[in-house]
Amino acid sequence: MKDLMISDDGDLMPDIPMIDGVDEVKQSVIILLKNSVGTFFADLNMGLDKTFIIDRDFEPALASDAIRDALEQDDRISIVDDIVFAPNYDQRSLNVIILLALNGSAQKVEVTINA
Repeated sequence: MKDLMISDDGDLMPDIPMIDGVDEVKQSVIILLKNSVGTFFADLNMGLDKTFIIDRDFEPALASDAIRDALEQDDRISIVDDIVFAPNYDQRSLNVIILLALNGSAQKVEVTINA
């Protein structure tokens, strides 16, 4: 699959480069996790249920389950090996590092999820 490459801010790149392969899947994971369930008009089930992500009493096991559930929406992701959290309480965000298997190779995806 091919897709338009977006910047870290979510904007289109100036020369509109295309992205494919593992990089496209990693970008899709970031988009999936930055969107809350019910906010994308074309697919209200797409996205992450942030209930346990932005909860005052952050519980890593529940947040991990929510992320794994969201990642199941993309059938190109076969295995999620590990999820590491670094909450930033001042910024009201959660930095997440996800180790997963794509096309038989281990990949790392980093994403910041805002409240």
